[in-house]
Amino acid sequence: MKYKILIYLLIVIILIFTLSGCTYLKERLINNEPLYGGGQIKNTEDIEIIKDIGLYSYEENFNEVTGNNISPASLPSYYDKFHFAIFDELGLQYDSLNTNVFFDMGNEYSNFDGILTYLGGNYRDNASFAYPAINNQKLNLLWQFNTSNIDDFYGTGWTGQSIIVHWPLETQMNMNMYHSYKTSNGTIEVITGSLDGFIYFTDLYTGKPTREPLNIGLPIFGTISVDPRGYPLLYVGTGFNMNGQRYEDMKFSIISLIDGEILYKINGTDPHALRSWGAFDSSPLIDKNSDSLIIGSENGLLYYLSMNTLYDEKEGTISIDPDIYRYYYTNPFGRNVGFESSLAAFKNYIYITDNGGLLQCIDVSTMTPVWLYDLKDDSDSTISLDVISSNEVYLYTATEIVYEKDSSLTYIRKINALTGELIWENKFKCNYSEDYTTGVSGSPIIGFSTISNSVIYSVTGLGENGNESSLISFEKSNGDILWQTDELDYSISTPVAIYDKDGIPYIIMAYSNGKVDLINGKSGVVIYSLELDGIIESTPVIYNGLLVIGTRSGNIYCLRIN
Repeated sequence: MKYKILIYLLIVIILIFTLSGCTYLKERLINNEPLYGGGQIKNTEDIEIIKDIGLYSYEENFNEVTGNNISPASLPSYYDKFHFAIFDELGLQYDSLNTNVFFDMGNEYSNFDGILTYLGGNYRDNASFAYPAINNQKLNLLWQFNTSNIDDFYGTGWTGQSIIVHWPLETQMNMNMYHSYKTSNGTIEVITGSLDGFIYFTDLYTGKPTREPLNIGLPIFGTISVDPRGYPLLYVGTGFNMNGQRYEDMKFSIISLIDGEILYKINGTDPHALRSWGAFDSSPLIDKNSDSLIIGSENGLLYYLSMNTLYDEKEGTISIDPDIYRYYYTNPFGRNVGFESSLAAFKNYIYITDNGGLLQCIDVSTMTPVWLYDLKDDSDSTISLDVISSNEVYLYTATEIVYEKDSSLTYIRKINALTGELIWENKFKCNYSEDYTTGVSGSPIIGFSTISNSVIYSVTGLGENGNESSLISFEKSNGDILWQTDELDYSISTPVAIYDKDGIPYIIMAYSNGKVDLINGKSGVVIYSLELDGIIESTPVIYNGLLVIGTRSGNIYCLRIN
């Protein structure tokens, strides 16, 4: 009995300590005051001072990674209003961590075939796999299935991309698939998170269920992920907090695909957060080298998890015991914090934009910021990286129109990912509306093969009606427009490129009226159109010429690109 009382007292003391620490942190961050132990970016051009406070950590680790020194192009005055902090589960503060996170180069995000996370991997550069033969240049319906609903939520929303997985057979044998799929080495599984709160598992070629759906209980807006090591782990966040008359915390969950058990979850209404809306629309990245996970939430926190995964393939068991850390920051422009975009990563550097137009480069090996950039407006568009070499990396980023409604300007930028230096900027005057989103919501197509000189964005609101979209190809080197296709239908979906076996590029563009276009990737000319039932907000995913996309009507479709 005495031991129980002592344990209860210890728990109470820890809770008091944690809550008091959170209150202290919130007050100082909201008032833009320096945090104890450092964590403030100084307004100075003295690089040595900046190195001393631990902000620019490139002088040792970065040299090892890229072989060259970097320094910021400038230090704008807003840096003195930016603060960051790292806290663990008990509220203890750290000036930095030692995470050993280091993402592989190229297409080595995963150990097996498929599109396992939003836009494919840590570069976030395309949601397409393999190079099929494309002869007739048409789209044909192969299969469809219908989901249920939570209230008025049906089907898939934004970003809502399905993932497609060709599991290692050893993993497949351990999972709760139906027997015929479990034992087949040719099973390619489509996994879709739906607004009805379920996760659906289907065979890519037939659309038939491969296992029972999982009930998460709240609408899933974003894109789910699976573990890139071939482990039977699934990662999913929820984007709304109501199911009928029942309110529930939005959460991010890690689920065993052996038996469907939730192994770990993070509640979006985090008592440590600076913002109460705790949606998880971001898609996480998992570093297979360090057994780590990173994800952002709209509550304004970036979470780093050291997973401590134990997978016994022979016994068919898996467990995790995460150590969790939270990266706090203030937006120096007086705008919202919070992440709807997903983070991109190059080696030990991650890049993410927020609801207030702040772009951050963070050294995830220490969880400390490297440089910042003022995008001027809300950016839900996930950054895409164009990696030329270890010493030459560029990012592309764009904005919606939220804060810039008076000027109605949307910005598309190319930035040196290693230094934060602006390479070029294009701005477009779009029609602002309170009823629908204008500007750029989706991510770009990073061209390669015969369009390796181009980056392609969908921009909404350039037309006279305000709800028309334009597909624009920019010259990577200087931002000049190579071609522009106007008067397309309204779209917030991310366009996706597919290249045939000869490297000829095509673009899949989906619209809110349910139409899907097949477009010539070199000219922007629409080749073929197919009408589907329902509003499309989701990003398409393509595997060997088969395209999967969901609509808000509740239908999930698979189209063959002939």
